[in-house]
Amino acid sequence: MKVSKFFTFAMAAVALAFTSCGPKLVSVTGITIPETLAVDNLQPKEIAATVTPADATTKLVWKSSNESIVTVLSSGDRTAIVTYKGEGTAEITASADGVTSNVCVVTSKFEEGEVPPPGEGFVRLAIRVPEGTCNGLYAIGSFNGWTHNDAAYRAALQPGTDWQVITLPYDPDLMIKVCAIPESGSPDWIYQWGKNGSDDNGNTKPLYPTEGYNVTFVGVANGEFKYENGGQPRLDKPADNSVVFLDVKAWALAPCAPPIPGGNGTFTITITNYVDGTVIFTGNFPEKDWANSDRVMTKVGNTWTWTGDYPQNFQYKIFIQETNTWAAGDNAIFDGVTFTHEFTLQ
Repeated sequence: MKVSKFFTFAMAAVALAFTSCGPKLVSVTGITIPETLAVDNLQPKEIAATVTPADATTKLVWKSSNESIVTVLSSGDRTAIVTYKGEGTAEITASADGVTSNVCVVTSKFEEGEVPPPGEGFVRLAIRVPEGTCNGLYAIGSFNGWTHNDAAYRAALQPGTDWQVITLPYDPDLMIKVCAIPESGSPDWIYQWGKNGSDDNGNTKPLYPTEGYNVTFVGVANGEFKYENGGQPRLDKPADNSVVFLDVKAWALAPCAPPIPGGNGTFTITITNYVDGTVIFTGNFPEKDWANSDRVMTKVGNTWTWTGDYPQNFQYKIFIQETNTWAAGDNAIFDGVTFTHEFTLQ
């Protein structure tokens, strides 16, 4: 059967259009990394590669010659984190597109300090936060009963742009969050890192989120991040003797901003999907807060109201007492002005 020249030309044009779509791929032809690096157990080090050509698109693969001395984890297209595992020397390299870099000789040394060496029964948390984070950080979780005022885990983390490490006791159900300490007032859940792209049902997201997320989970030897309360990330069950790297890009609320003061007022709530039951007003009150609240709301037409004193940086939510059914999604964050909010029951 004959095929017309016009048809052949048209098909070639379509094929050309398809092959020209998408990002341009550029291969790596050269990789250079520093020749030496020193690390210790107190702080991981980041290493950067120079790639030729500069617009190469292939991500580098890093390798340690001795994983019992140092580990190396990619932290970006051209960077990696080198972490102490034991004393000695090891060589690390980076490769891509069949090209391997020069060798970087890493000297790994144990230094006396607050952070013990890796070992069974511990999880090491390495964290980096945005420049300008004031007053410090604190780790909370199952290891200290989710206590905001645990001095040991507030003093251990200080603001900075480099990696810092704390060691947490391991248990099979270990869960961890990291929060910033505000400029004034008490630590609160509101200052944890921001929403990270999960859906409002709290579904688990990948361990390595895509670019643009608030937190980059650079590496962890098993375990995952769960998402709760409409998208708050929480480290869930990392492996014993693992190192977890968190690179925080942004906070949910600027920790250096002045706190929103507490006061007295009337909150008016509209409820979607309401059927029946006693509506309870809950929040970060100093007494009888979230699950233990006895603040019964008053029905006024198609809305419910509650009047009383609320704390600074107030967050609130509702649930139905008889069924213990909570509102879906995030807590409502009071801005100091708006006393009305609409909740949807789960």
